[in-house]
Amino acid sequence: MVLLWTLLKKQEPIPTSFNGRPCEPLKLRKDPYILGIHGIRFGVRSIMTRDHRNIQAMLATQFNDFGLAHERRAHQAILGTRGIFTKDGPEWKESRALLRPSFDRASVADLSALETFVTRMIAKINASPGSDGYHEVDLQALLLELIMDASTDFLFGSPIGAQEGRVSAEGQMSFSESFDVSQDVVSIRFTLNDLYWLVNPKRFRIAITVVHKLVGHYVTRALQKHNSNSSADKPYTKDTSTSGKYIFLEALSQKTQNPQVLQDQILSVMMAGRDTTASTPHGPFTSSPATRKYSRSCSDLREMVYLRCFLHEELRMYPPVGINSRSALRTTTLPYGGGADGNAPIVVRKGEGAMYSVFVVHRREDV
Repeated sequence: MVLLWTLLKKQEPIPTSFNGRPCEPLKLRKDPYILGIHGIRFGVRSIMTRDHRNIQAMLATQFNDFGLAHERRAHQAILGTRGIFTKDGPEWKESRALLRPSFDRASVADLSALETFVTRMIAKINASPGSDGYHEVDLQALLLELIMDASTDFLFGSPIGAQEGRVSAEGQMSFSESFDVSQDVVSIRFTLNDLYWLVNPKRFRIAITVVHKLVGHYVTRALQKHNSNSSADKPYTKDTSTSGKYIFLEALSQKTQNPQVLQDQILSVMMAGRDTTASTPHGPFTSSPATRKYSRSCSDLREMVYLRCFLHEELRMYPPVGINSRSALRTTTLPYGGGADGNAPIVVRKGEGAMYSVFVVHRREDV
């Protein structure tokens, strides 16, 4: 049935010109910057590019031509329909304008808030050394716990207890486990394009319930504080907060009091920030002893020039999101990849995917 649907799915004809400029469909070829037809995934033709000019077109100069058409539907079960990751066009810009002021620079840069969680992680690492003073630890799990508690402390005002292994009151999956299950299933749904709804297991539905229930609790609490706060009409800061610290959700509740918008936006921020942030510190932990010794000798992270350069290089060589994609919101073109020499525009029809590899681009010596 799926194969039949793929074969019968209607496709727009490929035009030979666009906006008065000649263009042609992408051909499978050995090209240094266009990797060719990526394939037809469940009826949707996708291409892959590593040409920085095409990436610039998708993310900047032709931003309005590309969006998250397929991805957003696969994510809506967990992220809802009102968050920044499930919006395109003007609605995306509205979400960005809503979220951006809440990332208070001083509060985001307040590294003292991390101390408690880092101390707990180090204690776990040192908990059971072997006979020779060394032992193996699952660093990835420890970093995910650290970032989950630190991020929820910043977003909600209190950690959800990932480092303590806290479970839900109903004895179901913990919030962290539920979040992991949701991400795993969404990553599968994403690959199915319009057939994402075929993957909807019971464990996924339970995980979504756990996640939404906990986030909904904190949204309700933030709105109650907003309604009872005599300083609600003043700009939200650490000083005007009733808890004495900057809480992202409380700051956001000053911009909108719609509980669904608050929940969906918070989940989008969590989805974007947890795994990407947790993957970055692996480098300093696994680098040479000289790097680790230097990192421990500095008291102020802002003065760690060597460490900062190290992290920048790590992000260049091993970006947390190595491959990303966009879908054409209308029939359009990418500036390079067509013609005999690859310098003519290529057609991307409405609904088709355009994938780009940041991992490859960062390794191009000519860029």
